[in-house]
Amino acid sequence: MMGASFAEAQELGASLDSHVRYLSGLLLAVGLGFWSAIPEIETKTQRFRLLTVIVAVGGLGRLIGLAVAGLPPTPTLFALVMELGVTPALCLWHGRIAARSCRGSAVG
Repeated sequence: MMGASFAEAQELGASLDSHVRYLSGLLLAVGLGFWSAIPEIETKTQRFRLLTVIVAVGGLGRLIGLAVAGLPPTPTLFALVMELGVTPALCLWHGRIAARSCRGSAVG
């Protein structure tokens, strides 16, 4: 909602602000996609994996930025940990839930 102003980057103008707002909208949509997988999560494997890949690829881009531009502020490092650590870990956890559910339904 704040556009690029959260990063004190107003001097870069409307183009950066527009880009930040667009990317924020994409991130909101990814989050809603994850949220929509919660009901019957054990059957949403493809959705969960696709969203995880999208988040992790974004994290890899952020990691390249870290290598090129140097250490970002703490909130950005937190986002990087979420993108390359927490989200893939949740995807692995989800895979275990889905596999257990498959085994359970095959037995029953």
